Amino acid sequence: MVARKHNPAYMKNPLTLKESYVKIGSRTYLLVQQLLQKYKHRIAPARKEYLALTTRVKPAYLSLKQNAFCGEICGYKPRSFPVDTEKRCRAALSYARYADDPQCIRECALEKAKAHDWRCGVTSNKPATINSTTKTLTTKNKGTRA
Repeated sequence: MVARKHNPAYMKNPLTLKESYVKIGSRTYLLVQQLLQKYKHRIAPARKEYLALTTRVKPAYLSLKQNAFCGEICGYKPRSFPVDTEKRCRAALSYARYADDPQCIRECALEKAKAHDWRCGVTSNKPATINSTTKTLTTKNKGTRA
């Protein structure tokens, strides 16, 4: 089977965030062509609308307010990178590396953490010790875990 990359029946989709191909004449191909015409071949606004039309939202995120997300603020998928709890703030910081602009996601998450007085993004200062019998590194847990 010929790879899609070299198959003339497929075209690279310019509106996705990763390298993907669409079959010429398919519904996705027609949607891409329509959006490119609508926005006069400007990729950024066409990509934003394409992602809004084709991205599925997790059911758990449907009940959250629009301002609980950092993704759309930073030009990523709508309703992505939720930061409504301290745990989700940590997750947003961890997964920020997958965004087009990871620094924007980090700044947004840390700003929300500061507003809610969460310890998200704060490293702990636990002293590390080496156990002489097992030769393993352990940390002394003082107080609650950060």
